[in-house]
Amino acid sequence: MKLKFAAKTLGLQPPILVAWGVAEMVYKLFGAALVLTSGTDGTHKEGSLHYKGMAIDLRTRDLTVDQRMGIFHHLRAILEPLGYDVVAEPDHFHVEYDPKSGENFTSRVA
Repeated sequence: MKLKFAAKTLGLQPPILVAWGVAEMVYKLFGAALVLTSGTDGTHKEGSLHYKGMAIDLRTRDLTVDQRMGIFHHLRAILEPLGYDVVAEPDHFHVEYDPKSGENFTSRVA
């Protein structure tokens, strides 16, 4: 697991740390190295969950097309039922913990 220079992890909340760990395992499953490119740092749209420590960005530029597709589908299959959103952006995967009304992290993993 690597961090992009200047990526900040201070303030990341427990649910997003879980997602980061899951992502590390999924990237390894596909023979790829995980690079976290943004945590609580950077400039994001207004209201972004990055500012609350509830989102991370994961590098994809070093992945093959097959790795990118496989990792994306595995992340969605594992994380979305637990209240996460996984979005494929042009150069990264955006992962955020955004449970729907009435859901919370503890009740989903218990």
